[in-house]
Amino acid sequence: MNIERDLGKALTIGTMTLRQVRRSANRSMAVIGVSIRSTGEGFRKDGKLAEGTVDLKGELVVNLDTMLDESLELEGTVTSNSQMVGDSKKVVLPVRMVATKTLFKGGGIP
Repeated sequence: MNIERDLGKALTIGTMTLRQVRRSANRSMAVIGVSIRSTGEGFRKDGKLAEGTVDLKGELVVNLDTMLDESLELEGTVTSNSQMVGDSKKVVLPVRMVATKTLFKGGGIP
């Protein structure tokens, strides 16, 4: 579900908070807390009111020497709800997203 495309009255709010800076002999890293909430609603062609919510929280690690993302991990839920007089359906799905990068100097991937 793409809330901004699929549902009207969409609103997405994201917050990033610096939690700490880690320094070692080789590199400096920033650990950033990430929170994203996206909601929307609209009427479908069949007359049902459709609502959707995505709630994600997690952590982003950025290499301060290269300013590249080292890793991103987000967990949360995707909720879909449809309502019509006398009928209501709600689905809540857990979501976990993990992205990591490995960078190689001086050439391609071995």
